Amino acid sequence: MSEIISSRGEPLSSCATGAQRLLQGTGVRPDLARRLAALGLRRGAQVTLLMRTAGGGGIVSVAGSRIALDHSMLKSLYTIDLRDAA
Repeated sequence: MSEIISSRGEPLSSCATGAQRLLQGTGVRPDLARRLAALGLRRGAQVTLLMRTAGGGGIVSVAGSRIALDHSMLKSLYTIDLRDAA
């Protein structure tokens, strides 16, 4: 994958499945960011990409819930490795 790791972190779309990550921020519109926050996807949340779907999306675990996201949304969620956050 040729995605660039920014100072905000690595897009969740380029992370390995099963790795625990810490959400650093999103690259979406404010109204969509509020909806994601309501689902538990907010800065500081621990997320795990459980599996990838055929269309490039994935199933994400956050706060005891599983959420299906499309590929563009996974690209908009910036994370860092949970081990690096400590």
